Amino acid sequence: MNGNELLFLQLCCIKSHNMKVLFAVILLFGSVFSPAVQAQSLGWQAFAQVKSETKFFKNEGVYVVTPKFDEKIKSLEGMYFSLRGYYIPTEVHSDKWIVMSKVPMSQCFFCGGAGPESIAMINFKGKAPKFKTDQIITVRGKLRLNDSNLDELNFILDDSEIQEKCHLQLQITRGKHIPGMIGQ
Repeated sequence: MNGNELLFLQLCCIKSHNMKVLFAVILLFGSVFSPAVQAQSLGWQAFAQVKSETKFFKNEGVYVVTPKFDEKIKSLEGMYFSLRGYYIPTEVHSDKWIVMSKVPMSQCFFCGGAGPESIAMINFKGKAPKFKTDQIITVRGKLRLNDSNLDELNFILDDSEIQEKCHLQLQITRGKHIPGMIGQ
């Protein structure tokens, strides 16, 4: 898949066909000429490119497989972008964060055969909304990478917010938000 195919684009609430075409052209044009746009639109695919290594954690006395972040993924840290996936309940309950998976619970890292690149910790700005197991959600937050804190996942979205069902999405910035287009 190339960057254009990976660009997450929802135009479901724009009623005019001409407006849909105009926005699609603008977004695709931007994605072709902006490396930041292409990098940001990758989401789960970018996480899947991360290699791993085994590290010994002296304080815990255990060997743990940890991510080995290369410069490409490190360049995404601190950028805001969206992830769409499945809510996965955990034994540890929090009103500030949730775990989200690229795949349903039966296939996720904890229960199925997927790897750690298929899950992300979502830290909300405020109180975390309530979800049902495997409920599909889209969140937007600021990427933080973790290779040393065993109490957190490898991929974390901080200051996250739930995205509305119908909107135009293009989340590509460092430190500032691009407003979405909310439909009627």
